Amino acid sequence: MLWKNPYCRVFYRLSLPGLAWVVLVLAGCVSPHRTSFEPEQPPTTRPPARKIEPLIETPKLMREDYRQPRDGTRQKFYWEGEEAEWRIHFPASRYAHAGFRFYYPLNLRENFDRYALVFEMKPAAMAKYLWVGLVDGSEDERLVMVEYPLANDPGAQQGLEWGEFCIPLSAFGKEGERLSDDNPDGLRTEKTAFDWQDVQDIRFVVYGGKRPNRAIAIKHLRFDMTGKKKGLLK
Repeated sequence: MLWKNPYCRVFYRLSLPGLAWVVLVLAGCVSPHRTSFEPEQPPTTRPPARKIEPLIETPKLMREDYRQPRDGTRQKFYWEGEEAEWRIHFPASRYAHAGFRFYYPLNLRENFDRYALVFEMKPAAMAKYLWVGLVDGSEDERLVMVEYPLANDPGAQQGLEWGEFCIPLSAFGKEGERLSDDNPDGLRTEKTAFDWQDVQDIRFVVYGGKRPNRAIAIKHLRFDMTGKKKGLLK
């Protein structure tokens, strides 16, 4: 009898939809493994940054700020009306940096050759002691920084008043140095590619040596590809 045949008992216990699926598998009409026929999607990329990307005009543009060493470096942000100002006081000697992380990473790769980092700084004479750095956000969290010495900026002004700086992104280059918590003194490390599609923060850096015990103030800080004097979006 069919009931007593052990090879038929399996089919008896299957529901009708399940039995139909088995028949199709045996006939070679379907594969027993799930297969996706959707086309492979390209990796997602960030949309290109705007023509002007203000960086300090509102607290909403910032995720967090940081400084090193914490016992000798001070920084603060001030907002009044449409004006914003970033003030930093570094120790009179030894390595130090201060910066902040953007709320949203910026893709500057699309118009890399047209962008410049633009800002005003007071006193302009402090430029000879300062470097400005940009940090990416690589997936493995081994962050990379590119930097530029403000003393090299051809528009750098001397004196105790405001000076305007305009640094083409190409001056930073396409390779930087890996950052590490084991390297608190800013020693040079291995060179590696910088991800201009994922720019995540900015910092000002001073290296060893004596310098004036004087605070700096920064305003109208932005990435700009228009060449305009002001970086505020209206």
